[in-house]
Amino acid sequence: MKFLVDAADRIRKEIPDFELIIVGGGSDLPLVNRLAQSRPWIHVMGPRFGQEKVDLMALGCIFMMPGLMGLAILDAATAGLAIATTAFPWHSPEIAYLEPGISGLKVADWEDPEAYANEVAALLRNRPALERMREAARRMADCYSIEAMAQNFASGVLKALAA
Repeated sequence: MKFLVDAADRIRKEIPDFELIIVGGGSDLPLVNRLAQSRPWIHVMGPRFGQEKVDLMALGCIFMMPGLMGLAILDAATAGLAIATTAFPWHSPEIAYLEPGISGLKVADWEDPEAYANEVAALLRNRPALERMREAARRMADCYSIEAMAQNFASGVLKALAA
């Protein structure tokens, strides 16, 4: 979480109206709360679920998760958020859904918050590119929705039965 806050500090220097909303819990929550105390533009919300989470995600335009990316990628895409992660070597399999440069960013240097901040800030300043990534994220979410997976499963069963 220190990585994310360090990167956010750098982004804030480049983009003075940048604000970060952190949603979630876990063992780093006390650290995040301490780091946010001196940064009024960081809003630590703690764990949120359902409509409350949806409402918070609707406030953003980019989903920043530089570390382990899992199913949250689908939450972000469903909310129409461009995804910003790193080439962290231990991502969950869902990282395969991300198309770097299309639906989001995958910063090569996964240990450098400055490199991450530079790419996120550049994307935030390039509104047309950001909007293209947001739209691509929405399309990605459509491909991996529960409805799409159920349809694919049903089609597979029908093909197997016909064989």
